[in-house]
Amino acid sequence: MFSDVDIKILQHGYDREYRVILPDEGLFSAAKEFLKGKINLNIPKIYDLDLAKSQAEDFMKKHFKLHKIYFSDEKAYSDFFHKNKHLEKNAFIEEYNKFGSFIEPFSLPISLIDEDFWFGYLLELGINQPIEEFFTNTKTIFSRMLISRIMTCFTPSIIIHEITHGQLNSIKGAMKSYYNYEVLPIFINMLYHLENDSLKSNVEVEKVIRYKEISTEIIRLLKNEQEKSLNESLQFIYTMHIESVLKALQLLDVYINSNKSTQCDIKDFIQNIFDSKNYLEELLDNYNINLEDGSELFIKDVLKK
Repeated sequence: MFSDVDIKILQHGYDREYRVILPDEGLFSAAKEFLKGKINLNIPKIYDLDLAKSQAEDFMKKHFKLHKIYFSDEKAYSDFFHKNKHLEKNAFIEEYNKFGSFIEPFSLPISLIDEDFWFGYLLELGINQPIEEFFTNTKTIFSRMLISRIMTCFTPSIIIHEITHGQLNSIKGAMKSYYNYEVLPIFINMLYHLENDSLKSNVEVEKVIRYKEISTEIIRLLKNEQEKSLNESLQFIYTMHIESVLKALQLLDVYINSNKSTQCDIKDFIQNIFDSKNYLEELLDNYNINLEDGSELFIKDVLKK
């Protein structure tokens, strides 16, 4: 069987690159300093799912033209496998690529689960068999979105985050590197806060949450150098998440400090990624978004406080 990281790399057409970041002293010092502080998040917990979904959809449709995605519920998916499991590999793949409904992204069902208010996850259906072609030669089919049943002012941005994953993950090669997996979803859900929160307090709250996550991961990766307590797959996931957050926040910084014309250019570039005309790394290169500068921004932001 393939690991979760293997599946994402094969399913979505990323470069087959496996590496683990070793945070330098600057990142380690900033992470330790950030976690020293007391983190209080007083988030109002009264919200309505229909309203959150409507606000998310209005925002995304205002800025982007979204393409349809493939959908199936788990029951139909299970029935499909039972019916076609006797087929040889190529015939099975051919039938698989005919399967599923083509739906608008916001028609994807949403299930509420008992998780922290920050939780969101997009369920992809797949064939977890040790045959590479089952990933490289098949389309991505989504079943539903999972979010926390705790409704807050962050619920629309969480839905936006997962919808962005759907736009990217339904296109093979929308990005080259697995380690940029979270860049655009984070960046676009932060744009929602910029546009819909006049005080910009939600941007700062999200930065606190992101900083807490990556600070914990940075320290765990460094401790792992001596303790060897993390499995390889988890080290890749931590590396991806740290790099993605740092680059997303650097891109956000570029966006905030740019004129209206450049801001429109960034959104147009994202639309081209959704339309398979460009891939994510071209956007990052165009605006000099990289791990080194993103790390420096994080270090300066933490140590100035």
